[in-house]
Amino acid sequence: WYQRRVRGASARNHAKILLWYILLKHFSERQFTDASNEFVMLKEGYGEQRMVDTMHQRKQAFVDEADGFIALPGGYGTLEELIEILTWNQLKLVNKPVGVLNINGYWDHMISWVHKACEEGFIHTRSKQLLIHDTDANSLIEKLIKRADELNSGMII
Repeated sequence: WYQRRVRGASARNHAKILLWYILLKHFSERQFTDASNEFVMLKEGYGEQRMVDTMHQRKQAFVDEADGFIALPGGYGTLEELIEILTWNQLKLVNKPVGVLNINGYWDHMISWVHKACEEGFIHTRSKQLLIHDTDANSLIEKLIKRADELNSGMII
């Protein structure tokens, strides 16, 4: 459902968004059930599937191929990848917009944590703007496109 919502929003915005999955070969041998979102999405023909050997290769492929990142509600892996790409942006290793689709308040605590970490001095206040969030896929994509334009024009350093 989340993927359909993002894909529909991209069509309304005329933004080119490719949904793809970079899976570890380790998991390719496992049998996914219909309850697995990854299997269902791939089975229904969403995006493109690529196989890699390591998590580092997976993350590097995302960075190399993506113009921006959207995190959907997820678990430990989603959170870890979200924090890593935000950190890479903070360190200026990459310069691409990062957003979360905050469906039913899923990311509320994460967003509050970022604000608290800024208040406490653990995250610089200018780094707070690295995390874009919205409850609507259409609005989130518009914000990401605007941020990408700002990054590409040098408006944001």
